[in-house]
Amino acid sequence: MKVTFLGTAAAEGIPALWCECEVCRKAQQQRGRDLRRRCAYLIDSDTLVDFGPDIFWQCTEFNIDLTRIDRIVFTHAHSDHLNGIEFIWRRTPWFSTLRHRIKVFGSPAIFARMLSQITMDSSIYQLSDLLIDPVEVRHGQTTDDGDFELLTLNADHAPGLEPQVHVIGRNGKRFFIANDTGFLREESWELLKGVKLDLVEIDCTLGLRSPDWNRGHQGANS
Repeated sequence: MKVTFLGTAAAEGIPALWCECEVCRKAQQQRGRDLRRRCAYLIDSDTLVDFGPDIFWQCTEFNIDLTRIDRIVFTHAHSDHLNGIEFIWRRTPWFSTLRHRIKVFGSPAIFARMLSQITMDSSIYQLSDLLIDPVEVRHGQTTDDGDFELLTLNADHAPGLEPQVHVIGRNGKRFFIANDTGFLREESWELLKGVKLDLVEIDCTLGLRSPDWNRGHQGANS
C-alpha cells in the first residue's frame, strides 16, 4: 500500500485567505512547502480519502488521474473535507465524457451534504446521474471492496454530522486515519483491540497552543 499525504492543513489552509499573522505572511512569500493544502490522502492510485476544496490543486500538484480513481472514502461532511460541487463535472455529456463509475463511502450525512451542494447548482437529484455508487458505512462495520478493506469507527468531532475515522487495509497492511477527532470513545478503542496497524495518522490540530486538548480535536500531548 502506498500512501500519499495530499494535505495536512486545518480548515483554513496556510496561508489562510484573510489572515495577517506572520506565519501566513511568510508562507505567502516563501511558497513551496510552506503552502499547505487541506487534509486528504491518496491510497495507491485508485482511492482518495476526502475530497475537499483543494482537490484541483492536489490533482495537478501530485499528478493524480481521477479517471483511475475507483473509490472515495469520506471522514465527515465539513466543507474542508467534502466539496460536493466538484462532482457536478462528472455529468456526461454536458461537462465530461466518462463511463467509469466510482464508489463513495461515507455516513448518511455525507450523502445528504453532497446532494444538497449538487442540487443547489444543478438539476441533478441523484448521485447515479453522476455515475456515483454511494456505500453507507457505520461504526463497527467492516466493508470490503475487492482487495480494499475499510473498518469504520465513530470519531469525536462535529456532533450531529456522523464523523468517522477509518482503518484502511490492503495487501496485509493497515493505515489508521484519525484526523479531525478528539480522543476516541471507549467503544472505538474496543474495536481496535487486536488490530495490527502499520501506519497511524493522528489529529493534533491544537498543537502547542492547547497541548492537552482532547475533545473535538487534539493537542500535541493528547
